[in-house]
Amino acid sequence: MLKKIKEELEQIAGLKVHAVLSQEIRNVIATKEEGHNLGVREALARQIVLLITHDDQFRDPWGEQVCFTKEGHYFPPLPFPEVQGHNVVSSSPSKEIHDFLVEQYNMTTTPQEATLLIGFDLKQK
Repeated sequence: MLKKIKEELEQIAGLKVHAVLSQEIRNVIATKEEGHNLGVREALARQIVLLITHDDQFRDPWGEQVCFTKEGHYFPPLPFPEVQGHNVVSSSPSKEIHDFLVEQYNMTTTPQEATLLIGFDLKQK
């Protein structure tokens, strides 16, 4: 199922699949990511986390990327209907985490590309 999901994502204009995050990398992200990035935290809680990049050929996000409350702002998890898994969420990591992932996975990116984490479960919980 994971192989099929990755292949389907690679066929979408503007997307590149770079890696399935290891538990070690996920742990680093969990300790370094900003506390108000709830979307990344939700993605990390799933069985599988894909690291992808997207450019402006890809669609706009399905929802608000930043939400504001009296207490401040936060980054919510967003739907990602292109992945046919369970409990699918997506989110953009902070610049610090983006830079860390680019280095860890020797990614070649352009200034027009943004990092995206997609978390999902293979089976319904």
